[in-house]
Amino acid sequence: MTVRIEQVDVGLYKVPLSHTMKDSTHGDMSDFELITVRIVDSDGAQGLGYTYGVGAGGAGIWALIDRYLRDVLVGEDADRIEFLWQRMWWCLHYAGRGGPVTSAISAVDIALWDLFGRRASQPLWKIFGGYDPVVPIYAGGIDLGLSTEELLAQSDRFQSEGFRAIKMKVGRPDSREDVARVEAMREHLGDTFPLMADANMRWSADKAIKMARSLQPFDLLWLEEPVIPDDFEGQARVVRDGGIPIAAGENWHTIYEFSRAISMGAVTFVEPDVCNVGGYTVFNKIAAIAEAHNLPLTSHGVHDLTVHSLAAAPTRTYMEAHGFAMGDYMDEAMPIGDGFVTAPDRPGHGIDFDFGLLEPHRAWDHPRLRGEHGRQGAHRIAEGGSSPPARGARRRQPRTPTPLRIIPACAGNTSEPYPGDRPHSDHPACAGSTEGGSASSSGQPDHPRPARGARRSS
Repeated sequence: MTVRIEQVDVGLYKVPLSHTMKDSTHGDMSDFELITVRIVDSDGAQGLGYTYGVGAGGAGIWALIDRYLRDVLVGEDADRIEFLWQRMWWCLHYAGRGGPVTSAISAVDIALWDLFGRRASQPLWKIFGGYDPVVPIYAGGIDLGLSTEELLAQSDRFQSEGFRAIKMKVGRPDSREDVARVEAMREHLGDTFPLMADANMRWSADKAIKMARSLQPFDLLWLEEPVIPDDFEGQARVVRDGGIPIAAGENWHTIYEFSRAISMGAVTFVEPDVCNVGGYTVFNKIAAIAEAHNLPLTSHGVHDLTVHSLAAAPTRTYMEAHGFAMGDYMDEAMPIGDGFVTAPDRPGHGIDFDFGLLEPHRAWDHPRLRGEHGRQGAHRIAEGGSSPPARGARRRQPRTPTPLRIIPACAGNTSEPYPGDRPHSDHPACAGSTEGGSASSSGQPDHPRPARGARRSS
């Protein structure tokens, strides 16, 4: 019996951090944006997904899901995850290939897989292949603003919490300070303790090669994101000439970027983020590409989600435990013991948020989003109304706002060619459910296209 998607609920929260964090690109960070997706099927089962933003973009991700992807999903077979992924990708393709688009798709994809696992009463790491549930983990410090003494004290705290590998930030204006801080950490931790450094895209390729050579004596496991993610050629030079393994991927948001970087020799440790690369569907494909090139797989952030993919990947190495931890808002956080975590045996990904604890951080209550009209004004904007005037601006005469009209993703010119020379009506962005469709002369299902503005039946 086909189980259909009945409901898609989206939430946006501004979650405070326990302390201010800093890296070389994003500066000081005191909070982060959390976008949640809850998908309910026709049997009442529910799947949870989420993604996040660093300082900006969360409202855009929320809008992409709420205003566009919801219409792509509701009424469809919840188990056809690859089909739904392709529909979402092509629905939003022209709006952007990556960025908030893949973050939005990621949150939905994670929720779909969680729903699939819960219905099957199986944890996702087993559904994905079940290689080994015990995964090595490292502490990802966001600590560029700490003094050397504070940095060393933080490393002691990480070890007391069960971590047996640590990543620190580099990328200070004075590079000599970076070298001195890495040297202090190496002396403090000992020669064999796994230590990584993250530059957060701070340097040019030439500067990165120089810095990598300066850091060689301290035996780093890897140097992360030495250059901007768009400089594939430059990063390939760093891999070739720097003398230190390079980790990268948290800012590559499509499988195509990973494929290009790997084929160019621009990365040593492949590091996707399940929350911005397209969800589990794409993360697992990237893991297979890395395995085919005999490259180790690591991860960025959201370890409570990522553990399932790494537990199914034979080339996995350390998983990051990110500073933006959500454990305080989860019904059951994942424990860390002696450098490892164990993927849970609970169905799906095993995460349930306490939305009561999150409610005070709902973003519509945040001053930067609500504007001078407060919560009511923010909700009006979310429903397609006009935004409030800037403070001090001359007010115009009141008028009735025109609601935003959403054109169905399948509306368009049926004669327009689509990738792969498939008929427009059969393209994932435009096709309806394949069930009950008639066959065209090409042998492909021929689905009728609803009239512009017509309601799509569920």
